Amino acid sequence: MFRLAFPLLVFLLAITNSPAAWQVIMVEGRRHVPVEDVSRFYQLPKPTKNGRFFEILGKGRKIKGEVGKREIFINNVKYVLCFPIRERNGSILISAMGGTKIIEPAMRPSLIKNAAPIRTVILDAGHGGHDSGAKGNRGIEKEAALDVVLRAKRLLEQNGYTVHTTRSRDVFIPLEDRAAFANKYPNAIFVSVHFNKSLGGGASGIETFALAPRGVPSMDEENFSYSDLKQHPGHARDPENIALATALHSSMLRQMRLYDRGIKRARFVVIRDIKIPGVLLEGGFMNHPVDGRLIASSQFRDAFARAILEGVSRYRSALSGRRGGGAARRASRRAAHLRPGDPGRRRHGAVHPGDGALLRPARSARAPRLPEGRPPAAAGSARIEMLFHRSFTSPSIRLPRP
Repeated sequence: MFRLAFPLLVFLLAITNSPAAWQVIMVEGRRHVPVEDVSRFYQLPKPTKNGRFFEILGKGRKIKGEVGKREIFINNVKYVLCFPIRERNGSILISAMGGTKIIEPAMRPSLIKNAAPIRTVILDAGHGGHDSGAKGNRGIEKEAALDVVLRAKRLLEQNGYTVHTTRSRDVFIPLEDRAAFANKYPNAIFVSVHFNKSLGGGASGIETFALAPRGVPSMDEENFSYSDLKQHPGHARDPENIALATALHSSMLRQMRLYDRGIKRARFVVIRDIKIPGVLLEGGFMNHPVDGRLIASSQFRDAFARAILEGVSRYRSALSGRRGGGAARRASRRAAHLRPGDPGRRRHGAVHPGDGALLRPARSARAPRLPEGRPPAAAGSARIEMLFHRSFTSPSIRLPRP
């Protein structure tokens, strides 16, 4: 009980004693903060507003969103927030949960304190055996996922990573067994590869799933359920999960050039029951006419494998506070231009998917310290994160409590 109460006590003292504390506004029983506080906290220019829209632009960062929507874009990568963006008395508000669980680890991954250095990757090819997964006119999910995993395994091993796969042939592995297999490797990350299918065949694009935080509905739920309040092993890795999702999803956008359906939250067994950082990737829709044709091509599968290598390398570099590694840059330069009309060059000054703090951590970022100088306690979903950050004009303050 004391372990749960102590972080809350320290948080209240920090907020009370700091003149630059967050302005916390309650909306529908949830804590929210103004977007002005978000921009000030990350030392960015004041947000510009245009009706229901806002944008924060500066120092290589671009954050934008719309009132009433759950989507927020950070450097052109789409995230689905825990709760919708709200407006009260002319102020645009973001839930404190969204700020703590999504924006912070995406903006400053090098400050995630319970992250372990990784050289081991667990690759999980979805479905298998009697479970074929999604079907399209040009193939089935279980075969495409396994092919991508084997290609990614070769690339990762060529770049010095140790790789284990949950399956290397067409065999059915129960979901619980996949999670148990991943938990054998404590200093590793878990990447589950899948493809999608829609009812009418009209849906297209890529999406990435990280474990939904405790107290947040899963993306396939409209209302809260008991499972939303339950503590799962994966919750201990909430910050790393979103940082890993950011690195891999932005790399998929750069390499695969499909529509961005966003980084979402769910409670799939394979990311719920693992004790290491993990995500589930959906690399397109098997029954979409364009996606299905691309998924069947060797070129596209190579691009997916390169995206995994690039994302893993960027994640590892970002958490260590260094710029993206050589392997990530080389993979990026070899990106396949798969769709007509894709720009071959960047426009000068443009912000592209994958730019930003996760891929290029700010050099000035310092590890947060408690007022007495001790390092913060490890973050965890069962207790409030003890991430204190330097204020712009005053003693250390921390992110608002979710």
